[in-house]
Amino acid sequence: MFPRFLAAALIPPVLAACGTTVVVESNPSLAKADEEASAKVYFLRRGTGSIGEQRHAFTIFLDGKPLLTLAEQEYTLLYLKPESGVMTVGSPPPGVEPSQDVFSFQPRNTYYVGFRRQYFAPNTSLVRPVLMSEEDAGIAVNDLKAVGLAQREPVAAVAVAMKPEPEGCHNWFKVGGTSRHSCLNLMWEVPALVVFFPIFVGAMFIGSLE
Repeated sequence: MFPRFLAAALIPPVLAACGTTVVVESNPSLAKADEEASAKVYFLRRGTGSIGEQRHAFTIFLDGKPLLTLAEQEYTLLYLKPESGVMTVGSPPPGVEPSQDVFSFQPRNTYYVGFRRQYFAPNTSLVRPVLMSEEDAGIAVNDLKAVGLAQREPVAAVAVAMKPEPEGCHNWFKVGGTSRHSCLNLMWEVPALVVFFPIFVGAMFIGSLE
């Protein structure tokens, strides 16, 4: 029987994104889509998670009031009243200062809010809201799912030119129109393969003897 503790050590857990995007309709900063003085604000959440990190939907607060819960790999559109406010994401782990920024939304303007990871520890993370350019938002939506009002008024996607495949590298997969290449990095990939492959084979052999 294959030892469970070795399986846990050698095979990293794959955590699927969970949760759904939900707008907090009672938030006083929300405006109606037909209000002339409102600002259009897109919230775009690219993958800020990684293996070993909880990749759940997080809540965005404006001036301490919940505004939106946003799932990973999704983006949506909100109409907000023209005002300035402090925006934060989720609740920081104990002992970590909250990451926040002041945003000012002007009437009849369009804004794109993205998120950057600021802090990482096992099973938790802290991300910071940041303004994106229209071009960066257009590139990001190639890999994102539009939900809510963004389905009716999506961000115009910006085509990403295919990068030429480097000589001597194998093209393993493509995401969002951009080739991602995996070349053996002699600094860590080869040593990791040399060290862990014999351990894995040995564990399989010992397990077969039990």
